[in-house]
Amino acid sequence: MMRKISILFCFALLTGCGDCTDTTGDDLGENNVDTSKFGDMNGVIDTEVDMDGADGSFELDMGMSNNANNANNTNNANNTNNSNNQNNQTNNMADMGQDQAATPVCGDSNIEGNEVCDDGNTSDGDYCSADCSTETGMCGDGIVQSNETCDDASTTNCFTTHDGGDGTCVQSGQCVAGYNLDANGNCVSSLPPGIPTPCSLGTGGSLSKFHYDNGSTSARIDNWHASCSYSFAPNSACNVREVYPGFGDVERTSQGYPVATSSHYVRVRYSVSGLSFTNATLYVQARSYSTGASTNIRAWSPIYGDVAYGPVDNDFTYDWYAIDWSNFLSPSDQPSLTAIQLYAYQGSNSLAIKAVELCVE
Repeated sequence: MMRKISILFCFALLTGCGDCTDTTGDDLGENNVDTSKFGDMNGVIDTEVDMDGADGSFELDMGMSNNANNANNTNNANNTNNSNNQNNQTNNMADMGQDQAATPVCGDSNIEGNEVCDDGNTSDGDYCSADCSTETGMCGDGIVQSNETCDDASTTNCFTTHDGGDGTCVQSGQCVAGYNLDANGNCVSSLPPGIPTPCSLGTGGSLSKFHYDNGSTSARIDNWHASCSYSFAPNSACNVREVYPGFGDVERTSQGYPVATSSHYVRVRYSVSGLSFTNATLYVQARSYSTGASTNIRAWSPIYGDVAYGPVDNDFTYDWYAIDWSNFLSPSDQPSLTAIQLYAYQGSNSLAIKAVELCVE
């Protein structure tokens, strides 16, 4: 026969109870517990035991009292609140990070927020103002800014070019005609004093340059910077003259001026008094006047003699020929004897001249 015994366990830590049970009856009877000793019964576990009187085996059915359940609920609520608070703090920190990320930082190369530009720094004069609020120019506006090496208002490369000497942007290491690189890599004038025009075909300055129009026998002066004030032949100084034996009719050609025989020549008279230079180059644009043979250029100085240069092609194409004239010209030359005469020499013995330029440096 199964007998049920109700046993009340108390938690000493919660109630301070000493001997919590008051048992009446025999071992096989119903044990009663005096619950008045537990006060408000906080922390009491109500346990039912099914006991078999024969072998003493029993079963426990345990349940928490309402007060214990309330404590657990309170703890669970507190844990939930703590978790919610931690989540809120995490969310707040994330929001703060987003707010900081959304705030534009001038100078970080990213155009954000109210920034108009951002070139990676906070300096003025490099297309973007120091506070990233204003664009301040561009390559090709003619203003050399701090991030540019050259800007001539027409170039599209302001970063690997430099001033070629006359304000024109050229590739670094190069200069425009009439300027040379100095030891610092800057282009400085190579023009001798008194000669402001750069040589169009080489270095130095152009002392004189002239050309012949198609079908014309009169030289067109492009520039002339020689002094003629001390010439003893004022009627023929500082000019160009075509000379034919007997001064007969001048033969015309469709292009250039014909030096039709070895006796014909073109003469250039000038003075270099007062100038200072060490080298001279004579440039002649010419072709053979005959299609059957090539020829040479014979350049003659009344003071120093002559020099031959060639061959000059007979393909009817005008090419430029450069003759070193440094040993045939000096600033101390007597003005009335400073001249150049150009002849055809050997071969076809005929020459057509399109243009001539004398450069010094």
